[in-house]
Order: sequence, then structure tokens, then C-alpha cells
Amino acid sequence: MRASLYTALIALTLLSWTAPARAHHVVSESGIAWVEPVSVFQVDVQTARFDLGGSWRGQWSTLTPSLEWRLHERFSLMGRLPVAMISLDDGRAVAGLADAELAVKYLIWASTHGGVILSAGAGLELPTGSAQDALGAGHFELSPFLALSTQPWSRLILNTLISERVSLEGDEPSPSHTGSPLAVHAAHELLVRQSVAWLEGPVYGTVGVDKIFVWSRDEPAGPLSARAELGFAQSGAWRASLAASLPLAGQARQQWSSTLSLAWIF
Repeated sequence: MRASLYTALIALTLLSWTAPARAHHVVSESGIAWVEPVSVFQVDVQTARFDLGGSWRGQWSTLTPSLEWRLHERFSLMGRLPVAMISLDDGRAVAGLADAELAVKYLIWASTHGGVILSAGAGLELPTGSAQDALGAGHFELSPFLALSTQPWSRLILNTLISERVSLEGDEPSPSHTGSPLAVHAAHELLVRQSVAWLEGPVYGTVGVDKIFVWSRDEPAGPLSARAELGFAQSGAWRASLAASLPLAGQARQQWSSTLSLAWIF
């Protein structure tokens, strides 16, 4: 499986890399940091429906302020602090702080006019959420990532994100019994996201797919999900967007999710 995965990653990279450079204008989906380092304050409101078997059925919502601070034209630091509420169908409910995250991002290369931008970085998820109340995973997680964005035409943008998630404390508990519906994943897995954005002045629309590859043979196959986003953006000032995600194949972790995102660039 790994050989075919690496072939797919190389193909996605070449698809983006061969695009000629045009204007310096990159649009990212909610949930992906801006591809290049930038100072931005963002607030996300997300809700999702989940069914993990047994009594683990319900809906969760999060309010997540996040801040990215550009310390250098090539380097930025990021932090996010989500507050969550989980409501189960059997009437149980819990609310509180979920797992926070700290991250760094480095701009590896950008073409003269910004038509091709390549960045890399890593995030560290902190066990600030209560694992007993199912608000957190209860351990540290490391997520290195690689982000590539190109603009082959003035109105078309292609984004590729590759992110690996690694638990620093061994195997995950089974989400159908303990775990948190906010953090349903294997101890070691890889996310590949490919998206296409179309620009019409300040309005943009994005469609794409997420595929998760799970390294352990004892875990169910990772899901394939479809994503869509509609947004309004003023370059260098603000952005507002509404996104949704639906599972297409594999072991679904959410029945659906939606995200409202507001960002201020400074």
C-alpha cells in the first residue's frame, strides 16, 4: 500500500509543481493554516454529527480562537485553544476546554510572483482537554505537515496538504468505548488533502477530498471524505467562509461536519 501511496503523493506534487507562476493570491480551506507565514487571528465555530457505536452517538460543537504570528517572512508560530460541547443522544452532555495545539510553519520556497508556494511545519497537540469527560485524547500528539499551493490561472488555485499524525504515548483507546469523539483517529496515520479553488473577485469556492491512510493493519481503513467551502476574502485584511464535509468511503468518523470561519489579517 505504501508504494501506491508514495506514487499518488508524487503525482499530486507534480500536478501542482508544474503550474506556471502568476499572481500572489492563495486561498486555503478552513482547518488549513494559510500556506505562507502570515499574522492572522481566526475564530472557527464547528459542529459535527458522530456515531461511534453503542451509546457513543450524538453531536459536538467547538468554538476555537487561533492566532498565527509571523516572526519573519519565512517563519511563523501558531496556537489554537478550542472550547467544546458534546451532546449524546442518551441525554448526557459535557462542555469545557478541549485539546490545545501549538505549531510552527516555515516557508521553504515561493516563486517570484507567488504562484507556487511550498511550506512545511509541525503541530503539537497538548492534553488540555479532560480525557475522563471525553473532551480530549489524554496524551501528546505530533503532526508534521507539508503544504503546497499553486495558481496555474488567475482564477484557479490548487492546494495539496500532507500531514502525519503520531501519538507520542502509544496506541489510541478504542473510540467506541473510551476516547473522545473530538479525536477519533489511529495512533499513526497520514492525511492527504487535495483541493481546487475558483476565484470570482472577493468570492471563492473550494471543493476537495481528504484521504486518511492508517499504518496499522489492526485498524479499520481510513475514511475518504468530500469537502466544500464558500468564502469571501479581502487580500491582506479579512476572510469569512462556510465549509462542510461528508464521508464518501472507509470507516466514517463523522456523519457530517460544518465550519464557520472568520479571520482578521494584521
